[in-house]
Amino acid sequence: EWRNSSDSHHFAFNKNGEVLDLVDYKRLIPKGGVVDCQGKMITFVDGTSAEFDIVILSTGYKVDFAFLPDKFGNKDIRRRYKMIFDPDDPSIAFVGLVRPVVGSLTSIAELQARFAASAFSGKVQLPPLKERNEIVQKDFDFWSNHFKNSSQRIQGLVEAFTYAGDISKLAQVNPDYW
Repeated sequence: EWRNSSDSHHFAFNKNGEVLDLVDYKRLIPKGGVVDCQGKMITFVDGTSAEFDIVILSTGYKVDFAFLPDKFGNKDIRRRYKMIFDPDDPSIAFVGLVRPVVGSLTSIAELQARFAASAFSGKVQLPPLKERNEIVQKDFDFWSNHFKNSSQRIQGLVEAFTYAGDISKLAQVNPDYW
């Protein structure tokens, strides 16, 4: 769990710059999964055990749109057209739910918002339902393969420049990254 066989930018990583220093100075010892917990004693997959006073579970969160009907709100973000539009009802858009492994969520959300605004205003046309569903599957397969050795539990994980390039072309905007 600490190290994986993914290529660079094909995995989520801790963006805290201090964590590697803590590992280097032996103040933090990376461990794999927990196999047993008895009181304060924790046993890890490597067979080692240690006592802990505090355990913090950083398990992430589940995106939930309880205010929407289940058919819209509880879909895996990767099952939306370009991770934005509900494929069955593209009048519903979900902006800002993708997660770049490196880069700004804000810049991606801006591109998504521009794409949604362009589609809602009629400036750009979304493909028909059948084609949207084919693209959803193709994109799902692409990103699943891109992150095949890591991070499958994180919905909407993207490599920022690849995803942003795709969205900016569809929105007919060309951001100047430099």
